[in-house]
Amino acid sequence: MKNYLLLALSALAIGGCATPDIFNENANQATYVKTEDGNMIATTHKAAENLMAQASYLQDDLKPILITSVADITDLNTSSAFGLMVSEQLGDRFAQFGFPVIDLRTRHDVKVQVRSGEYMLSRDIRKISKKHAAGAVLLGTYTAGKNSVYVSTRLVRPSDNRILGSYNFELSIGPDTKKMLKDVTPK
Repeated sequence: MKNYLLLALSALAIGGCATPDIFNENANQATYVKTEDGNMIATTHKAAENLMAQASYLQDDLKPILITSVADITDLNTSSAFGLMVSEQLGDRFAQFGFPVIDLRTRHDVKVQVRSGEYMLSRDIRKISKKHAAGAVLLGTYTAGKNSVYVSTRLVRPSDNRILGSYNFELSIGPDTKKMLKDVTPK
């Protein structure tokens, strides 16, 4: 008899676990997981360090690196708070390691031109590079996906457009990154 009673109680208990949660008001509401922002500072510093390693002779030559805005790849004439901050952090890291840095991000006459899928430095930036005897120009593009933003950076020699170094990275899009990507500014 005890076995039947134990079996009946077990069946009721298991059946209760399978019923919908009618007492929980939030049972049918969607749950959201907060996406964290990627560590932008650590990631951009790592990118700068990789670029420096690929073109370390620039530091010995003491030729300046010109810093431009990291542009939205879908419209190279625009950037965003995100693109400006990436180039700011890259330039800062170069300077911390003793590279001479000239910031061109506030100039409106500096553009990257796209021809046949290749990035060409505009005549204006070539003139500026020559004026400052620049050893390289830091260029970059980004594009945002659903959960990540993808950034491509390059050090380019202005005299012949030769890529001296390149580094790509990805950052998770959290609330801060999303806000920076929405703040679009013309280059």
